[in-house]
Amino acid sequence: MEPWYAAAGSATDAARSLFVHPNTVRYRLRRVEELTARSLSDPRAAADIRVALLAVRRASASFSDVIR
Repeated sequence: MEPWYAAAGSATDAARSLFVHPNTVRYRLRRVEELTARSLSDPRAAADIRVALLAVRRASASFSDVIR
C-alpha cells in the first residue's frame, strides 16, 4: 500500500517502484478492497485505510521498543 500512496494512487507508478507488473498492484488493491469492504476510489476510505496502516505501524514500533 505504501508505494501506491506514494505514487498518488497510480498503480502503474507503484508497480514501477516495486518492480512488478501493474496488474499485480491492481490485483492486490482489489484484494484490499475485498478484505476491508471499502473502495479505494473513495477518498475517505483510502484515507481511513492509510491512517489505520500508520497506526498499526506506530503501535508495532512502540511495542518492539517495550520488548527491548
